[in-house]
Amino acid sequence: MSPLPWLWLASPFVLIAVISRDPNMRDLVSVHHRRCRAIGWVGVAGMLLGATVVGGVCGTLLFGFGTPLAGLVVWMPREDRGDGGDGGPEDPPPQDWDDFERAFWSYVSRGPRRPRRPRTPVA
Repeated sequence: MSPLPWLWLASPFVLIAVISRDPNMRDLVSVHHRRCRAIGWVGVAGMLLGATVVGGVCGTLLFGFGTPLAGLVVWMPREDRGDGGDGGPEDPPPQDWDDFERAFWSYVSRGPRRPRRPRTPVA
């Protein structure tokens, strides 16, 4: 068995590295996200079919072309909100600490709560 197919399995990672380093390619993948993802899944199917089911030259071609295309599956669409943020979580609303303190001391000044009466089933 040749080591070439095993080395070729690294080709999706090479494609991922090339796309992640080039801002133009990242933008292109982001704009055409659904198409790139579909092509990536077709590549995964071709890679698996070429490696397991289809034999001969056709299987080799499926494996050869499908394997690098499988690297397109990992990309997610960019969520560009246009506000210049990094897309992190939203800031929580500001807390009114004076209102919180009044409510806290009002709760504490009510004193200890009486235990609840146990419920007894009615026959």
